[in-house]
Amino acid sequence: MTFMNTAIFQSKLMRYAFWSVLIAAVFFIGCYVGSTPTYQNLYPSANHSALSLPPTAQSAHGRSETATITQAQLQQIDWSKENMVLGVDVIKAMADNEGMLDYLLRTLDLQTNDTARFNILQAFGLSRSPRLLQQAVEWTNQQDAQKRINGYRLLGMQEVQESLIKPTLLTLTTEKNPKVVLAAINALQAPQLLSPAQSEAVAPVLHGLTSHADPDVRASSIQQLARWDKARKYLESDILSMFNDKAQLPQLAAVGATAIASLTSNEVKSGLLRLIAGKDTDAEVRQVAVMQMVRFSLTMQEYLLCQQTNK
Repeated sequence: MTFMNTAIFQSKLMRYAFWSVLIAAVFFIGCYVGSTPTYQNLYPSANHSALSLPPTAQSAHGRSETATITQAQLQQIDWSKENMVLGVDVIKAMADNEGMLDYLLRTLDLQTNDTARFNILQAFGLSRSPRLLQQAVEWTNQQDAQKRINGYRLLGMQEVQESLIKPTLLTLTTEKNPKVVLAAINALQAPQLLSPAQSEAVAPVLHGLTSHADPDVRASSIQQLARWDKARKYLESDILSMFNDKAQLPQLAAVGATAIASLTSNEVKSGLLRLIAGKDTDAEVRQVAVMQMVRFSLTMQEYLLCQQTNK
């Protein structure tokens, strides 16, 4: 391999590595708000409809003059609109307005459309109101499954509360509804600094869920495990096992988990190369696996395999 070819290939891999981490992040965000992690969560369409303030609060040029929104304007929003992206002005305006937050919580509770639920959750993105945490905890203790799902979705948007980790883990070990389990998994956003006790409590539960019957649960579990299993007691072996999953989404999630945890062992490298070379490997799984190879030293044969895949 010439130096020029090596440099070009490494440059490509650096770009692929960036997209790989981004895909993993988008996957997690899509899951933690509670939507089913599909291709749309992993690779969102560019055709989003940006929602800024309603027309009555905009200038003649269609741009928001202030970051304010009235209750009446809030009620005009069609939350069921596909691919809605809330404008920052809208989110900021509602972040600390208790009246609007209460209205949105009531609207979320009454929604039967999951797209609308997803869009309403966006509106809570910048709020740190104690009201949201209070409502989230209240919903997670309800008998109704959808209320519990809404509660864990909302909980996942708050800063991690150590006091809530234990009851969430109890849900993960006793809950039968996979949608509730999925929402609860993604409510366990790992804090930047984990205590050994936190890691030791959460990692084994996530490890057990990587073999769950539901592929969405398996996929979310492996990516959360990449954040919680700081001791790497389960992560690498679970990732290698999930490389052989029969469903595409868990395979993609396992490959993404290697990026989240920055794994560089020979075993992980060999597993990724098997995915890349496998005749039955899904094309998207193969492409994302190639993205990971920037972290590894490659032989000429391995380099050619990756280069061939990217043609």
